[in-house]
Amino acid sequence: MTKICSICKIIKTKGDFHKGRRSYCKNCENVYNKKRRNEKRNSDPEWYNKELERRRKWYKDNKWCIKANNLKWNYNLTLEEYNTLNENQNGICAICENKCSTGRSLAVDHNHKTNKIRGLLCSNCNSGLGSFKESIKFLDKAIEYLHKYEGV
Repeated sequence: MTKICSICKIIKTKGDFHKGRRSYCKNCENVYNKKRRNEKRNSDPEWYNKELERRRKWYKDNKWCIKANNLKWNYNLTLEEYNTLNENQNGICAICENKCSTGRSLAVDHNHKTNKIRGLLCSNCNSGLGSFKESIKFLDKAIEYLHKYEGV
């Protein structure tokens, strides 16, 4: 899915836009927000500090809501469906069978071509699959390489 940024007028992918947000891309929004924050910080520092504290509290109180929205937007998955997947895997990674060492919740692993969900993975395994571009050929070559140099 592609979209045209209303500021830079460049056609970009869905991933280049903030989830469910404005018609401009992340880069243009970041430039705009940085300029706006600096203006506000310089004109009214007391207000700025109160606003930061208010946002931190809101985020802390609404983490579940943010997670639910991200699951729905990225994977068309409800929080209940995610929790069911997590329970079916006993809260452990489908590959290494460990809890996520970063303390974060397990990542939703999906096929980037079909968008079908495969399971939940820890950060390391999810990053690993991504690093190998989800290619069985590359993973097989990595296994051969490890066997070749086993014990070295």
